[in-house]
Amino acid sequence: MDQQKIMQIQMMEQEGQQLNEQLQLIDRNITEMNELKESLVEIENGEDEILTNLGKGIYLPVKIMDKNLIVEVGRGNYVKKNIKDTGKIVDEQVLKLTEGKGQVIHRLNELQMEMQELIMEFQEAQGGRGDECGCGSEEDSNGECCGKEDCGCEDECKDEGGDGGCGCGCDDKK
Repeated sequence: MDQQKIMQIQMMEQEGQQLNEQLQLIDRNITEMNELKESLVEIENGEDEILTNLGKGIYLPVKIMDKNLIVEVGRGNYVKKNIKDTGKIVDEQVLKLTEGKGQVIHRLNELQMEMQELIMEFQEAQGGRGDECGCGSEEDSNGECCGKEDCGCEDECKDEGGDGGCGCGCDDKK
């Protein structure tokens, strides 16, 4: 049972890492789309020369001769669009990315809550001993075990015989 919970937690951690990677990718795409939108505004406001990215940080100055843009609308299909219509397409894509980001964040929050529940279940299955001393008692201000229990059983231990034993009859001494 414990191994199963540990494996579930590990799988959830992996899913969380994948979701965080997706979140970073979405953020990068949103940033690129917003930069594109800014460029469209500059062109619309009369900019007649721009730098176009050829790739790997290499740019080419280009004179704008026509303010109609050729836009891919999917599956290798291209259409001519004016700047205003292209801006609307960019806005729609940013909206879709933002919605996707919200879904990823929602799933990350769900995953975190599920992991916390599993961890609590795991600790409870271990007898509620989540502290370092392992006795289930609270630690004192120095982080030391307060010594309320001397064995691994669930009973409150008391040194009834004065010999350091707890008197509960448990053989699970620490």
